[in-house]
Amino acid sequence: MLVKLNSSRLGCTVKGLTVNAFLNADDLIILSTSVTDLQRLINICVDSLTTIQLSINAKKCFCMRIGKRFSVYCNNVIIDNCPIQWFSTIRYLGVYLMSGHVIKFNLDYCKKRFYRCLNSILSKTGTKVIDILLSLTHSYCIPVLLYATESMSLTVTEKQRLASPFQRLYFKIFSTFDPQTIAYCQYYTGYLPLNYTIDLKCLKFLTNIANTTNVFLNLLFSLNGTTSIKNVCAKYNTNKMDLISVKN
Repeated sequence: MLVKLNSSRLGCTVKGLTVNAFLNADDLIILSTSVTDLQRLINICVDSLTTIQLSINAKKCFCMRIGKRFSVYCNNVIIDNCPIQWFSTIRYLGVYLMSGHVIKFNLDYCKKRFYRCLNSILSKTGTKVIDILLSLTHSYCIPVLLYATESMSLTVTEKQRLASPFQRLYFKIFSTFDPQTIAYCQYYTGYLPLNYTIDLKCLKFLTNIANTTNVFLNLLFSLNGTTSIKNVCAKYNTNKMDLISVKN
């Protein structure tokens, strides 16, 4: 099915390479620059699955628009005579995507899961055994809070909002709201501020993509990957020799 979608030359393209579909297990996302092409791509999927006696559950399908005309009305696409509704937010592989002039991410769900996980730990440990509490938080809660953030283009404000739940934990443990005091507490307990952790995850993610042999990922990296790595390294005054090893 992916071969047929790629051969159709419909939907989005990047430097002449067709980028119209991503498939993970049974989760498929289709990218198109027009509703007409989107309908044609869906028809290809329907026909391909029909040949192996499978069908698409239209009730589990969603459409979302990103771009300058994201809020303008347009016709629905159809699957087996069932119209697919347009949504402002959809969930794909655990990440909540939001429509707008540019792609956005709803991070409220990550913060909710973080608090749920943290409250479960606090109910067992309390706040007295600080080293155990922080260790459990970084092992179980932080991965939930920062899920897939390395692949997102987060603004400074979004990073600060994402770091807020983690800072509140330090407020509660050390009974202070002074940012400088919290910074010292994080330093002497051996944990980085969360915005540093996000940047490190992003740098590692981009480095792995830079060193991959996948042609498609190399193409996407060539668009803005090197610039993103340079920006992160410049932010922390990292030795530029690291960039050479990344490129190689």
